[in-house]
Amino acid sequence: MHNGDDTEYYLLKGADVVGIEANPALLPGLQHRFADEISAHRLTLIDKAVGPEEKLVPFYVTPGHGRQSSMVRKRVGFSQIEVQAVRLSSLMQVYGLPEFAKIDVDYINGAVLDDLDHFDMVPPNLSVEVETFEIFFKLYAMGFTQFRLINCKQISERFKNHPVGTLDGTVISYAFPHQSSGPFGDDLPQPWQTLEQVCAQWISRDSLSGRGWYDVHAASRQT
Repeated sequence: MHNGDDTEYYLLKGADVVGIEANPALLPGLQHRFADEISAHRLTLIDKAVGPEEKLVPFYVTPGHGRQSSMVRKRVGFSQIEVQAVRLSSLMQVYGLPEFAKIDVDYINGAVLDDLDHFDMVPPNLSVEVETFEIFFKLYAMGFTQFRLINCKQISERFKNHPVGTLDGTVISYAFPHQSSGPFGDDLPQPWQTLEQVCAQWISRDSLSGRGWYDVHAASRQT
C-alpha cells in the first residue's frame, strides 16, 4: 500500500480493497487515513509482506518514519527487521479472487506471479512493476494476451484531472499523485498491445517513453 495513494483511487472507484503493507512505519498513517473505510469493511489492511514462502523473513527499512523498504535489497542506511511473509495466493484464497491486483514487491515480482500460477489463483487483470524482461513471458504463460506498458514517472503529469469510471457507472475527474501507479483497466486511454508489441516497446522504452520506472498492465481478455 505504501502511503495509500493507489488505495484511495481504488476506493474512489467503489471497489472493496485488500491492501498489504509490511513496513511498520507506514501502518499508523494508513490506519488513520483510511479509518472510515476500515470501519466500514471496505478496506482490509494486511500488515505482512508478500513472498514465495510463509515464514518470518528479513525486511530492510529506512530508519524512523522512512517510507522505503525491501525484502531483498539492503541499501546504505537501511535497518534490518523481521516481518511475517504470506503468499499472495493464500490471501486470495481467504478474501476471494479479485477482479484486479496491483503487484509491486521489490525484485521478487516474478516469484509472486509463480505463486499465483502454481495455485491457480490468477485474477483476470493484473498490474506488475517490470524489472526484468521475463515478466512479460510469465504473464503470457499465465494466459494474459493483452498488455499496456506505463511509465510511472509520468503519472502525475499525464493523468491530471483524468476521467475515472466508478463501479456505479458515473465518471469523475481525478488527479493522480506523483509516484502513484495511476489508472488501470478502462481508465487507461491507450489501446491494448500484443506480447510482441509490448516487448518491442520495452526494448525501446527510453527512446519511446522516457526514463522512469514501468508497470505492465495485463488482461486475460479484450476489455
